[in-house]
This record gives sequence, C-alpha cells and structure tokens, in this order.
Amino acid sequence: MGQHAAVDDQGTVRVLVVSKSAAELRSGPREVDVCLPAAPARGGAQSGAGSEPTEAELLVLSAPSLGAKFNDSISLAGQTWSRSLDGNPEGQRQAERVAGRAIPGPPPRVCFAFELAPLSAAMLVVRG
Repeated sequence: MGQHAAVDDQGTVRVLVVSKSAAELRSGPREVDVCLPAAPARGGAQSGAGSEPTEAELLVLSAPSLGAKFNDSISLAGQTWSRSLDGNPEGQRQAERVAGRAIPGPPPRVCFAFELAPLSAAMLVVRG
C-alpha cells in the first residue's frame, strides 16, 4: 500500500492511496486509515476533540480485471472512457463522501477510514 500527499495553494489536501499487491487479491478489500493534522480553528486554537469532523471526497479508480484495457470499463469516480469518442469521460462523477473523525492530541488529527480493493487506487480530497 502506497500513499502520497500534496497540498495546493488553497489548502486542499489530496492523498493518493494505491493498493499495489496482487497477493492481496484473495483477501479482498483492505481498510485504509488516512490521518492528517487537524486544521487550526479560528482564533488560532487547534481543532480536534469536540470540534466537528471534516468531510472528504473519495475518488476511486477501478477496473474489472488485472489485465483491463482502455475500453474495458475502467472507471474513475464512476466515470468511464469505454465509449468516449472525444477523450472526455462519460457518466456522472460519483465521489464518495467520507466523514472524518477527530482524534485528540497532542497533536490533534482528523482521520478518514475507507475500504480499498486490491490493485486499485483512490484519491482522498480534503478541502482547505
């Protein structure tokens, strides 16, 4: 399992989680927990225990098989390119909502839990 994170100029955090192991195919989906530092609350206090947890979007990349190709219903957030004639995705974007749970500090954190199938990937987007 690999994780890579980046923060943009608006404070949006994007965490890419990749399930790389073919050996996990027999075990099924795996529970993933992504924890981030809690954002400072107004007035400079740290959010955490007692504050409302943050919500995030989860964009899942999936394919029907390990050997799937471009036109084999590979999808990202529910959109596919299977019948696209112009390179644009088809279908409605379907981002999953993931509620964060506050973990008291020090340091305070907010954690997001979701399942990830073997040999798939997901992008967790936490707006700043």
